Amino acid sequence: MQSSIELHLREGRRKREGRRKREELTITNYQLPITNYPLPITHYPLPII
Repeated sequence: MQSSIELHLREGRRKREGRRKREELTITNYQLPITNYPLPITHYPLPII
């Protein structure tokens, strides 16, 4: 919880441009895990078999 608050404080101190850049990074990071999830799903049936 403290880390999230610290991140919010840091974002508030930085300029709006910095905030937008961070938002873009988070958006790209979210898309990566979404693409990674289908891979583990395909790997699960193998160990189960």
